[in-house]
Amino acid sequence: MDQFSRASARRRIITCLGTAVALVAAGLASAAPAQARDVNLWFNHAFYGGGDAFDTYDYGQQTRAEDHVDWPVSLVFFNNATVSKAKAPLSSVMPHTGSLKYAWVGGTWDQDRGIKQYPGKCDSTTNYHMRVYAPPGTDRMFNTYYGYFVVATTHMDYREGCSGQWFGESEAAEDFVLREFINRGYHYWSDWTDLGSYENNGHFQSNGRASEVSIP
Repeated sequence: MDQFSRASARRRIITCLGTAVALVAAGLASAAPAQARDVNLWFNHAFYGGGDAFDTYDYGQQTRAEDHVDWPVSLVFFNNATVSKAKAPLSSVMPHTGSLKYAWVGGTWDQDRGIKQYPGKCDSTTNYHMRVYAPPGTDRMFNTYYGYFVVATTHMDYREGCSGQWFGESEAAEDFVLREFINRGYHYWSDWTDLGSYENNGHFQSNGRASEVSIP
């Protein structure tokens, strides 16, 4: 293994530099979305050792507000990761793209359509979808412990655009993506990093922890 071995990873200390943001204090209160979200924590996160920080959710628009969150960060690709290197291993199993979403990463906005299994539009099968983010100028972030890293969100799309549609199950989607990397021989740490983004509300499911995958 490289310098980011399992032994050194176990010595890493994860810390949160941000705290939960109260909407009233931030002056961001607005009408509730059509489908209520149980988003109790929303904050900017940085790993121990300094470097780039990121918000723990992506957004439906370029607005850092709790009522615009989309999906929680569920994967961290590190060591020598870029957005393109995190997506490339799954190009054969997730060859399609989805709608555009946004993330606040490294002090700037990024946007991504992600990769997904099927085109959507009334698919009756499970359709896993992953979006990967980093500052567009560098395609990656940096931390002294993690090296170059990017973050990703995951979820399912079911019967998108048709009757009976639903979106969510971030945990199951994370497990699918992680399993694909495991099958390809990548070093990984399941549910390693606590990001505080716990949700348990219908199809909105997250244990608040992100898995990590080392990208050489």
